[in-house]
Order: sequence, then structure tokens, then C-alpha cells
Amino acid sequence: MSNGFLIVAEADRNAAYDLGDGFGLDVIGATTLGDHEATVAALVGAANVGVVLSNAAAQQADFVALLRALATRLGGAQLIVVEPEARTAFGFLSDTWPTMAFQLAHERAIALTSRRQAAPSTNDPPHAAPLPPQAPEPQRAEPAPIETATEDAPPAAPHDPEIAPEIEIRA
Repeated sequence: MSNGFLIVAEADRNAAYDLGDGFGLDVIGATTLGDHEATVAALVGAANVGVVLSNAAAQQADFVALLRALATRLGGAQLIVVEPEARTAFGFLSDTWPTMAFQLAHERAIALTSRRQAAPSTNDPPHAAPLPPQAPEPQRAEPAPIETATEDAPPAAPHDPEIAPEIEIRA
């Protein structure tokens, strides 16, 4: 689940994915967006917005145009500066918006990711401890099936205790 957005120029996009993962932000590149007004409206309502500023980003016209539109409508954003001099290229952004060095943001993002991976997941159900190994049960002999009389079978002869079979005994 996303906590907000991280806006990047295409030149900085690959480097920004660790930041997005660590801080729980969706990384969006300025060239992949459609209408700037619709994008600005969506970003104004976002819980968190970060912006990666770099010298290369200052050369990307659509990125600069998006930030100019955001500068007047967005209440604030976390600025992440790749090179210290890059901030001056975006002088139109408010001085009240907090700024952080890219290296520090990257270290924090990696630490957050590590902590999340080390913590038990709340999305997975708890697993029971495995059962201890047991000795296999001895195999039992299968009893012979019991035959029952069916309607087609002739009735059994009555048993008469007075009639005993003849047995010959030899000595």
C-alpha cells in the first residue's frame, strides 16, 4: 500500500526505486504522466509527496513544468537533492519545503526496508510450530472381508447337533 508519491525525472528514476520501496511511496516519472493538471490535483490530495531534484532533472522540461505547477498548489513536499547545487536550479520551489540529501534518504530507506523484512509480517497468518517427528505406526494386517448371504444364495442347511460327522480314528 502506498503512503504517497515520489516524483522523479527520467534520469533519476532507477535510483529512486529504493527510496520508494523504503518510504512506501509510488515512484512516478514526469514523462509517464498525462495531463499535468490532473496529476497536480491527484498529488495535492496525497498524504506524502517527495521530489527528487538533480542537475539532470533541471534539464528535463516536462519535469520542471510539473514542479512549477505543483509549487503554487501543493502545500509541501520532501525535497531529496542528489547534488547540492541542484536545489538552486529549482528556486521557484518554496524554501519552507524540507530538504534532504539523496545519500541520507537512501540510507534511511534501506534501513526501513531492512526493518520491515526482519519484522514478522502482519499480512501472513501466524504459523503453528511444526509437530515433532513421530515413529511410523506399525502396519496392521487387513482383516478378510466378511461375506454375507445374499438373496440369490441358497439357504444354509440347518445345524443338527445330534448328527455328527463320521470320524475314523486309527491307532
